[in-house]
Amino acid sequence: MGLLSDDERSRLAPARLAGGTTPVPTQVVSSDEFLPIPQTPAQKQVEARMNALAD
Repeated sequence: MGLLSDDERSRLAPARLAGGTTPVPTQVVSSDEFLPIPQTPAQKQVEARMNALAD
């Protein structure tokens, strides 16, 4: 039993679809208890830098 309504739950996406596959998470995901904040600009920069270094 989660704390999100059916409408809020329908707006969630599985973590595996939430973005790039980096070894370090670069955005907050939900545990079915709250809606996570969107990815911040700083988190996007870190994700882009990790992907650039991986190439």
